[in-house]
Amino acid sequence: MKIKRLIYVMLVMLISFSSVAFYPNKQARAQNGNLSQISTGISYRWEATAGNVNGMAAGWGTLHAFTVDGQRALCIDPAIEASLGPGYQASPLPNNTLQTRIARLAIANNYANMSNEEISIFNAYVWKILHPNLAYASLDVANFQQRIQHWEAINTNYWLKPTYALGDGSIKANETRSFAVNNQATNHAWKVVSASPNVSASIQSQNTLHVQNNNTTDDTITITLEKDIGNYKGGATMFTKTGAQTLASYKLTQSDTMQITLKNIRYGALEITKVDERGTPVAGVSFDLATDMQMQHKIGTYITGEQGSVRIENLLPQTLYLQEVAVVAPLVVDPKVVPIYIQPNKTYTYTMSNKRAKGTINLHKQDATNGFTPQGDASLYPATYEVFAHEDIIDPVSKHVLLPKDTSIGQQSTSKENLTLSWQGLELGTYRIEETKAPNGYAKDKAKIIKLTYENQTTDVITRDVTSYEQVYQGQLAIIKVWGPSSGLQLNEQGAEFTIQLASEVERIGKENAIIYDTLCTNEKGYAKSKPLPYGTYIITNTKTGNLNLHKAPDMTFTVKEENQELQTYVVRNNQFEAYAKLIKVDANTNQKVTYSAASFKLKDADGKYVSQRVGNKVYDTFTTTEDGHITSKVTGEAFTPLKLRAGTYTVEEIKTPEGMLALDYTPTLIISSDSEFLESDEDGNSVISLVIKNKQPTATIQLQKTWEMPLASHTYSAGFELQVLDDILSPIDGSTLYKKGDIIVNKDSEDGYFYTDENHLLQITNLPISVVGKTRYALLEKVTSTGYLLHEEPLIYTFSQADNKTATYTESKKLENTYIRTNLVIEKIDAYTNESITDLDGFEFSLSYTWHDKEYHQTSSIDSSTGKIAFTDLPYGATVHVTESKSNGLYILSDEVYTFVIDETFSDLGSTHTIAYANVPKPKLSTIAFNKDEEKIIDPTVDQVLVDRLLYENIDTNQAYTLVTEIIDKQSTSCIQSFTSEDIRFETHDGIYEVEHHVPANTFSDDDEIVFYEYLYIKDDYVEKKDLVPYVAHEDINSDDQSIAFQSTEHTIYVEKRDTHSKEPIKGDKNKEVIFEANFYKDDTCVQTKEITSESETGVATLSFAGSGSYDRIEIKEIKAPMGYQISDEIITVQMDDFDDEHVYTIHYFNSLIESMTLPATNDTSQIHFFITLICTSIGGVCILRYRKHRETP
Repeated sequence: MKIKRLIYVMLVMLISFSSVAFYPNKQARAQNGNLSQISTGISYRWEATAGNVNGMAAGWGTLHAFTVDGQRALCIDPAIEASLGPGYQASPLPNNTLQTRIARLAIANNYANMSNEEISIFNAYVWKILHPNLAYASLDVANFQQRIQHWEAINTNYWLKPTYALGDGSIKANETRSFAVNNQATNHAWKVVSASPNVSASIQSQNTLHVQNNNTTDDTITITLEKDIGNYKGGATMFTKTGAQTLASYKLTQSDTMQITLKNIRYGALEITKVDERGTPVAGVSFDLATDMQMQHKIGTYITGEQGSVRIENLLPQTLYLQEVAVVAPLVVDPKVVPIYIQPNKTYTYTMSNKRAKGTINLHKQDATNGFTPQGDASLYPATYEVFAHEDIIDPVSKHVLLPKDTSIGQQSTSKENLTLSWQGLELGTYRIEETKAPNGYAKDKAKIIKLTYENQTTDVITRDVTSYEQVYQGQLAIIKVWGPSSGLQLNEQGAEFTIQLASEVERIGKENAIIYDTLCTNEKGYAKSKPLPYGTYIITNTKTGNLNLHKAPDMTFTVKEENQELQTYVVRNNQFEAYAKLIKVDANTNQKVTYSAASFKLKDADGKYVSQRVGNKVYDTFTTTEDGHITSKVTGEAFTPLKLRAGTYTVEEIKTPEGMLALDYTPTLIISSDSEFLESDEDGNSVISLVIKNKQPTATIQLQKTWEMPLASHTYSAGFELQVLDDILSPIDGSTLYKKGDIIVNKDSEDGYFYTDENHLLQITNLPISVVGKTRYALLEKVTSTGYLLHEEPLIYTFSQADNKTATYTESKKLENTYIRTNLVIEKIDAYTNESITDLDGFEFSLSYTWHDKEYHQTSSIDSSTGKIAFTDLPYGATVHVTESKSNGLYILSDEVYTFVIDETFSDLGSTHTIAYANVPKPKLSTIAFNKDEEKIIDPTVDQVLVDRLLYENIDTNQAYTLVTEIIDKQSTSCIQSFTSEDIRFETHDGIYEVEHHVPANTFSDDDEIVFYEYLYIKDDYVEKKDLVPYVAHEDINSDDQSIAFQSTEHTIYVEKRDTHSKEPIKGDKNKEVIFEANFYKDDTCVQTKEITSESETGVATLSFAGSGSYDRIEIKEIKAPMGYQISDEIITVQMDDFDDEHVYTIHYFNSLIESMTLPATNDTSQIHFFITLICTSIGGVCILRYRKHRETP
């Protein structure tokens, strides 16, 4: 009995302890997913009218207001109790009709800002929406139904779309309008989310729509409105936690929208007004209107009416182009294209003013005979003309008289600068031009009648030209010519000639250049008469006498000064002729007077006697070209006779020749005659006859015979020389310096100024001057020679001097030969890739051969290893040279390049040293490192692998394209397993790394397989053409670890650790805590293997190991035996192959809950107070039973 009592006591104590020990800890740590609640004290009880609500038939508790992380939330699962504190996970709320309805209802009622009581009651309504079979058995809310109606009424009004009073449904472009709402949707705001281009729209108070329309392109405009839900726009969020109720925070990703469409009134008009330049409207003018400036796409042609205007309606807003195409007389069409900017609902007014066609009269003043050149001293200016309206000038448009008949238009006068008068801007009609004042020497011209008539619409100026021809005043003269003493018998002189020249012209340009208006020659009676002469003053000159021994008459003047002037007669008398002689000494080539040294002459008359003249006590029979006729005085180059010589013929003898000159080679003759062409007058009016006596100078001639080394008959040879003066050369004419020492004499017959040999290889330079003083030296310096020959660098000296006055030419000859140009060749060995010299390497040898003058020459030599160079010397001009590499060092590829060049005028290093950089390509090398994408050399064969073949290359030619062949060799059998080809590979550097990836499917190889990579690099073209298939470079080494890859499946481990759901601690300790799991392995959604694993009781961990990363896609693990005292979990945990860490390990925490003795309905009240009250009552009942038993047992 005591033992039984003891058991009861222990049971009561256990229950009491449990009521305290398992009371939940409500302290929550602040973190994400943290649920908070505020109790409103409103109690409720619901029951399922049919079926259940999320597995529960009923529920009860008090209503709460919830927040998750401070955000308002609604409970959407009334059948599960809430779990305060952290641990809630946020995810998008699944979208369905009910959830959308709740979201719209919550947003309409602004649920985030409801009071705690209001939101808790609203949550109760949400449960009814979500679960129509949920009925409240009790709800401590008196007006619950009225609240529902209120919320639904707000919801209906909130989402009501506004309708607008749009009138006729149109709006004008560039118009601003407001449209009021004509239904109940005025309290809850909408907003504009989009509008047609160039349309600005906004929502104002009471949802009034304000529109500013600047759209000119569309027939209609569209405005899209959206219900403005503020911060409620976004995705709804669901908050979940294992074993706890689900909550939601409501938003909408898309609010309600609506569209408003308005007709866009956007047509404009164009009104064209046509006026003339006086502002008078003009009818009948045509215009083209087009959409392009080229007027190719015409809208139409429009003609102005009686008021001069035309209107065009219904034009779209755009830029149009207007052009005038036809006008009426007297207007001129304006062809310009005018841009017209049509604006909606506006009229564009364009007024065009056309100018009238006007007239221009040009009057040209001319001499009737000479045109624009006046005759004599007459002048074509100033002449005055006046223009009159010859008849009434009438306006064709207005029919008004513009100018009455005989109205003066104005006067104009000719001037020296302008002999053309112009009246411009005249109205069309008939005009009259009258000369009101004639110029000097001319009579007035008669009146001219001119008609100006309209021609066409494009001619804006009607031009008429008229010429006024003037008649000049004229007069004549007569001459009677006689000779003899003034007191004796006067004889008529036949054959006397007179010239008539205008005095003003003689004064201006001289007698020699003045025009001769007439030449008179007297007849046997000594009489001559002129032709009519124009207005002016003339000079009459006696140019020839009828008797050679007569003097010519002095000049006379004659004047023509009036119209119809009478004949004037002149009587002229002459004396016998004699003159002084002037002998002028000049150079024969330049006609310059010789003033450096004097010359002396004697004169001999026709009878052979020497002329001797006495002046005072001195007798002159020798005449010298000095100032006073004496040899010792200043040399002037002119010799005079002191007295006049009678008319006749004289011979001249030169008895002294000037220095540096040659003696005369002819006999000069002096003729004293009145008609001598050399007759002139001195300052006293005495007659002087001049005679020019010319002397030549001796000259020097340079000759050079040129020869060439080994000339070819088929070639033409030539050389050019520069001629240099080595001493000053003085002129025998005046002692001036012809050339200074060092001067270059230029050959004017050649472009470069040099003197060239002729086809006979002879150079001859003639007519070179010889200095009047000392010796004359010249130097020839070769500047140009035939192609391929060396220039002669030393000058050739030529020396000359005058020996006598008889030798005309002094000649000196020389010879000169040219040799061929020789060129040296240096070959430098260059690394083709580094461009650096190859030195300190022996074994390079070159062969050189050339053809010259049909002969072959050959040389072979080795490179100097210290310098990397080799030299070939004295290669002649014209040789065709071939250079080849005959031997190479083993580290480089023997070059097959043949370097060929011709040593000719185009050769850049002709005559010097030519250097060839002869490049050799180093032999290529190739090595390989193989691994997988993760740079592992031991890899899992069960997984699709990307094998990386890393090629380390050296000395690769970057100018080629290559084909790479990779062979995978089984290392044990050395046989080729697979072969890969990579086409069109190009290397950017000579040395580097190139990687090729090869995809190997899973299970191609097995564990313990080992492979090695062989690489063969072919030049692409060779590989394509299958030329013996010799690789450019290869690498094959069966023992190379770098080229090898081994295969071994990867070991994977999964640790499954059992933990208590509430304490989160591992479940371990004894044999009863062991757990058995079932692991199902899947490949391509097919279970290919199943294993059972058991946890270790000491650790609570079950271990699953397997090999091969690619053998399975996933492993599903579920519990098939739970620890004792725990509920078996129905959770299935899926492990994907990419979930494993770098060590191929994955750990799972698998939670179990203790088995409960009773289950109460889950509610929103998380305090579980009913459960704990039951425990306490049970404890009290147990105590009472014990006391009762004790009481019964007590006597």
